[in-house]
Amino acid sequence: MPQATVKIQDKIKQVSYSTGQTVLDILKAEHIFIDAPCNGTGKCGKCKVKFFGEDIPLTAEEKEYNLGEYRLACMLKPSKDFTVEVSQIKSGEGFVTADFDFTKLSTPAIKKILKRVYAPTAIENKTWTEKYENAFGELNFEILQNIKPIEGNYLGIFIDDKLVAIVDEHDDDCYAIAVDIGTTTIIATLFDINKKLLLNTKQCINPQIKFGADVVTRISAAIENDANILKMQHSVISAIQDAVDKMIYETKINANAIYEIVFSANSVMNHLLLGINPKSLGIAPYKNMFDRLMSFPSAKLNLKIGTHTQALILPSISSYIGADIVSGINFIEIENAKRNTLFIDIGTNTELVLKHEDKFFATSCAAGSALEGMNISCGSRAQNGAVEDITFDNKTGEIHLKVIGDTAAKTICGSGILALVREALHTKLIDKRGRLVAYNNVCDDDVRKKFLVNVNGETFIKVANDILVSKKDIRNVQLSKTAILSGIQILLYKFNLKADELDEIIIAGQFGNHLTRDMLLDTGFLPPVCADKITYAKNTSLGGAIASVFDISKRNNLMPLKNKIEFSDLSLNPEYQKFFIESSYFPEYL
Repeated sequence: MPQATVKIQDKIKQVSYSTGQTVLDILKAEHIFIDAPCNGTGKCGKCKVKFFGEDIPLTAEEKEYNLGEYRLACMLKPSKDFTVEVSQIKSGEGFVTADFDFTKLSTPAIKKILKRVYAPTAIENKTWTEKYENAFGELNFEILQNIKPIEGNYLGIFIDDKLVAIVDEHDDDCYAIAVDIGTTTIIATLFDINKKLLLNTKQCINPQIKFGADVVTRISAAIENDANILKMQHSVISAIQDAVDKMIYETKINANAIYEIVFSANSVMNHLLLGINPKSLGIAPYKNMFDRLMSFPSAKLNLKIGTHTQALILPSISSYIGADIVSGINFIEIENAKRNTLFIDIGTNTELVLKHEDKFFATSCAAGSALEGMNISCGSRAQNGAVEDITFDNKTGEIHLKVIGDTAAKTICGSGILALVREALHTKLIDKRGRLVAYNNVCDDDVRKKFLVNVNGETFIKVANDILVSKKDIRNVQLSKTAILSGIQILLYKFNLKADELDEIIIAGQFGNHLTRDMLLDTGFLPPVCADKITYAKNTSLGGAIASVFDISKRNNLMPLKNKIEFSDLSLNPEYQKFFIESSYFPEYL
């Protein structure tokens, strides 16, 4: 079999491969993940590698990109020994966790009750099980396997008033884990219930990304091959297990004292976590296979944590309004929010919930991957070397960049591309229809010409030497903006509200946390409102998962809140096309 030599920075790995595979396939098989949001179709131009070996002509897809010395891993099908250099693999840097205030808690969902268990006497016709049940109530099989035939004081561990463990009276430790499973990222946190203390956090890229960058491509992968369902389940379980193992090792805690692991995720991630085919989410009428709160032993997911660890799956609303949103709006107590409150979790799939008095409407919109830098020619996720903010100096023609990691600019992430559009609108490089001014139509003495460059007759905005933003990139941002704004307008229309009647707009999520008010307002992603009405809530999905452990009142409110929310499918609304067109225009500046 031919050999592939993979170079990643200062590391070298040699593997055998079968002919017919692409370089991207070979890397995936070795668990080396590089950006490939189009799932290997050649449409995104992200899976750039340096390829050395046999002479393989450029494909038509590769010719569309200015690759220079790079090739697209998804388009290369080698048949001989080769060497490939991967410049940057995906990591979990810069993820946003939750702001959690332990002082605002009621009573934890996990409670301990001390009881004495008496030994059965010779004259009694009773078993040890009956004696334990006299103290704590009915025992399940898992508890029965671990009780001792010794009289003494024991602690009964209850979750939602259900007995899950019986331990020695001195085994007072009590821990729980909360996990936010995002389409792109996974964040796990370990907590001490007794001390109300965060002990450890682990973050990583969701390894399911090798099956596609978004939920739609993962649904497609499941539809194409049933085996992919178990593969995707195994990959996410393995990532969670690795995070849990590291947290236990680093904190030196007793794993058997971890009594619950809570999962907050969108509907597709929830289905794949449980190994349930998500096909129904991708085919009309787009319904969940399940949407309720569920609890069961975590061992049923092949998670090896503690003897008595229970898994909790939070409830969803619809196929595209998942447990992460129910968890999030429950965490921020949206029922107690101001009269007209809009909650937005911005991402590839953007979810919106509008509260008007005591009514709730939710919808979702396909904002696309431009917001994560994925269908931007020089884009990337938020990582070291990515431009996250830009300012144009209209007097000198200089561009000032804020780069993640305070290093040289290599790419531009979602917040950076929004900042660029903001600056380009202010300087009239882009008009309200999203059209970029042609380089040749700008006078030489016009300072704006310093922001532009002409490459083979096409105009680009020059961010840095190797970072050019094209008309197509701007169009992709415009499509994202149109999708989100039209979704907001539909919800306002449902309640016959105007934007200025909104009392508060809450921006949640990994990506939204990095978007400043002027990025959102000046680009038209949000309707014109007072900037002071915009607030930020960070990772509300994770916050909600944590709250469901530490606050029984919030846990008990999940299903009632879910049942209050009506879902509005944008595609079924006769007014949607009108709102979509109206929302496509950028703001105009004098």
